[in-house]
Amino acid sequence: VTDTDYNPTQSFIASASFDMTWRLWDLNTGSELLLQEGHSREVYCATFHCDGSLLCSAGLDCIGMVWDIRSGKCPILLNGHVKPIYSVDWSPNGYQIATGSGDGTIKIWDLRKSNNPFTILAHNNIVSSVSFDRAHGNLLTSSGYDGKVNVFSSDNWVKLKTLEGHTDKVLCSDISKDTKFIVSSSWDRSIKLWKVDK
Repeated sequence: VTDTDYNPTQSFIASASFDMTWRLWDLNTGSELLLQEGHSREVYCATFHCDGSLLCSAGLDCIGMVWDIRSGKCPILLNGHVKPIYSVDWSPNGYQIATGSGDGTIKIWDLRKSNNPFTILAHNNIVSSVSFDRAHGNLLTSSGYDGKVNVFSSDNWVKLKTLEGHTDKVLCSDISKDTKFIVSSSWDRSIKLWKVDK
């Protein structure tokens, strides 16, 4: 099991797995509500839409899939990366999804438009995590196997800053709700807390 995510209603949990499925669980009973197949390789990450009605899963088949958890159907495929997807996050605006890939890019998918994502050349190696700030989605952070943490503006996807200090690949990063701090964790066995200067 590679990833888990709480549904915003706090009633369900999704889990992604190397068995090429993701599952929806009822928190009150512990029972499995959905077993979703569709990926051709391992599912590496999954995250809920801000209203909890949709879920985006992605994985080693280089594809993202947007699911309607009420019907269990997948109306949208996110097809554009050339290497596995290791991270996915919804913007709080509800219509943009960021995916981070082994090809070193982040793709921004706008669900209001055709399947033509904006591509950010983010890292010189695997993009291990992508994360929008939870309040407004004005900032997007990413971490990579190049040892860096990057911060982008969601207005134009321009890189605002690069945080360097880890001595090995960075596995995860996240930004605080007030966007004042970023936390990152690395293969160098350290956790770093960065203050974001406005």
